[in-house]
Amino acid sequence: MSELRRSPELTRMDAGLGRAADAASETERAEAGHALSSEPEALGRRRRRRRRSRARWRRLLQPRPWIVILVAMLALGAVWGGTRAAAAWQAAQHARVQASAIASLARQDVASLTPAELARVEWELADLSRSLERIERATALPLGLDRLVARLPWLGPRYVATRDFLELGQELAGAGVTLARVGREALTAFETTGLSAGSLSKSVTWLDVLQRNEGAIAQAQDHLERARQIRAQIEDRALPASIRAQLAALDRALERVSGLGSLVGDLPAIERALGASGPVRYLVLFQNPAELRPAGGFPGTVALVTFEHGQFRDDEFFEVHRITDTYAAHRAQPVPEPYPIATYFPEGELLLHNAAWWADFPRGAALTLQMYNQTGMPPADGIVAVQPAAVSDILAVLGPITIEVEGEQRVITAENVYDEIERPRRLRRQGVDVNVRHKEVLALIGTQLLERLRQADRSTLLEIARRLRDAAARRDLQLYSADPTVQAMLDRQAWSGRLVPDPETPTLAVSLANLVTNKGSLALQPALELTLGPLEGSGQREARLTLTLTNTASNEDDPFYGGSQRWWVEIVLPPGSELTGASQPAAPDPEAPNGGSYVIELFPQQQDRLMVDFRMPAADALLVRRQPGVRPLTVRVEGAGCTAPVELTLKRDVRLDLAGGCRVRE
Repeated sequence: MSELRRSPELTRMDAGLGRAADAASETERAEAGHALSSEPEALGRRRRRRRRSRARWRRLLQPRPWIVILVAMLALGAVWGGTRAAAAWQAAQHARVQASAIASLARQDVASLTPAELARVEWELADLSRSLERIERATALPLGLDRLVARLPWLGPRYVATRDFLELGQELAGAGVTLARVGREALTAFETTGLSAGSLSKSVTWLDVLQRNEGAIAQAQDHLERARQIRAQIEDRALPASIRAQLAALDRALERVSGLGSLVGDLPAIERALGASGPVRYLVLFQNPAELRPAGGFPGTVALVTFEHGQFRDDEFFEVHRITDTYAAHRAQPVPEPYPIATYFPEGELLLHNAAWWADFPRGAALTLQMYNQTGMPPADGIVAVQPAAVSDILAVLGPITIEVEGEQRVITAENVYDEIERPRRLRRQGVDVNVRHKEVLALIGTQLLERLRQADRSTLLEIARRLRDAAARRDLQLYSADPTVQAMLDRQAWSGRLVPDPETPTLAVSLANLVTNKGSLALQPALELTLGPLEGSGQREARLTLTLTNTASNEDDPFYGGSQRWWVEIVLPPGSELTGASQPAAPDPEAPNGGSYVIELFPQQQDRLMVDFRMPAADALLVRRQPGVRPLTVRVEGAGCTAPVELTLKRDVRLDLAGGCRVRE
């Protein structure tokens, strides 16, 4: 045991050896650390990055439900968006082809389209509507995101404008489908039955088609009105360039159908006027401007024309004195004559041939109709007054016609129609033995015209309708109906020949009538001058109207056509005006208008003036009325407020913009 007991020296030796070993270990570690630090620094950084990346992926790959949902939504969104985009692109390509085909047909004259072409338009428009609907569905945003997108800058206006354009296209296509269908059915009926029926056929006519489709036409008008509202709110700059390029054509299309609204409103009146529910008859007065009356001229020849279901049924021509004699034999109560007739060519009572005397055509027409319906002849429903100029308009479209007068073929054209009517009377006055009367020639021309109208194609009839519409606008055609609905339409269109056609616009009217029973009215050359004073503090102004009348006939002319003249002059001043003086005494006419009635006598080559002074209320506009049958009236307007004198030939009613320098309003 003593051997095992360690001595202090041994213990100290062991401690020294331990310290030495520790020192050796420290040296080794230091050497190892030195070896590691000797590796390239870049390699160390790459190893550290790889270790960190592996750690992140280990964390991300741990199961998390929201990641799965997000990935699924993105995938579904991509599939949905791709499908929608593909559908929209395909529909847009199809719509572009359809729109091009429709535009090609639309550029044709509507009058030339056949029922087959309208059927194609109808099909194309229906297909276009479906394509636009597919594009609309494909571009719609779900979950109310459209409202959110609409508020975004730049993107929002473009999104809204494009969606509005799609809706606009659908409204137009909807209207087009209906109108094409109704047009196709009406044309088919017209081709079957025509404008004239040889017998009381029960076939459906074009007017029957319109009557049956009143509701559909009104619905198409609603589509068009909605389209106009959408178009007004579209911001053009926000649309893609390819769409902006189509806007001009679209605006033209909207303009072309702008009149549909008035047609929808007037359709019931049109149906009643043309006999949709039964025959309607019109007494047609052929006025002679050579025997000028305030309403246009003496009606020496009269026709009775019947319509039923929009077709001519029959016509008959009469000399007016035959009807007058029948009226005189059957009339219940005599009608007193107006002052100028009672004074200058009295007949004891007002007879039918003078009943349309008054400048306000509906007044005289209503009295003429009342007298005619006492004759016991087939009752009439309205009156139509026709000037030779309106007949010339029809001939200009139909072309010359040929009639036989006492074995001689006479070619009647738009230029010579009035001269040919008067030819028998002129020959007779020259001593030529002529058995045919001028009224018979007019009847022959009228019969031929109606026959040509019955055979005319649709394009010709539409052009004639346009010409007659213009003739009514300038009063060469004046219409009256006993049906209040029809008469209201005629007044709205300013086709009724009213003395004051527009109650909203102050009217100035001068009416003339030759009180000598010759045929010299066409030798009169009238001229009108209006001088306006400045507006006063009272809101009124002084004005002077100067009427100059010149008898252009010579003493060598046949007095029957160019002799002395006695002119009855009626002056209608704007409402609220006060007559302050006249250069000639007024006639004691109990029905004198506010500007007075006057008589002016003229021998050949003589001229006279009538000056009327008055005060008129301030007005922004003034309508100068044209009297039918008068030789073109020259008008001059000058004075305060006029930037320059206005000079014109009064071929129709004219509106002067007094607030804008006396310019003529279109």
